[in-house]
Amino acid sequence: MATGKEIAGKYWEKYKKQESPFALYSPFLVCVAAGNLDFRSFNLCISQDYYFLDAFVQAYKLAEDSVERKENKKLIHNLRESVYVMIQTYNTTLIE
Repeated sequence: MATGKEIAGKYWEKYKKQESPFALYSPFLVCVAAGNLDFRSFNLCISQDYYFLDAFVQAYKLAEDSVERKENKKLIHNLRESVYVMIQTYNTTLIE
């Protein structure tokens, strides 16, 4: 049976040449490269990341609560704190 890494690598090799140009030349990235991305679109992009990161904070909190070994608990706590710092950076960026 193939592992997840083998499957992901197989599909990446198969589709990277076909799909990557669509990602590189998406309207969002073209506007970023041209320097004319409107604030509303930028705000939407960051807000999507914000909700995604918030889910990570909650998941890390649940994992931290369920782990018994102190070393693992500290590692998960550090991960949660680093994501929280990213969220604070997003908040600061949106305020500015």
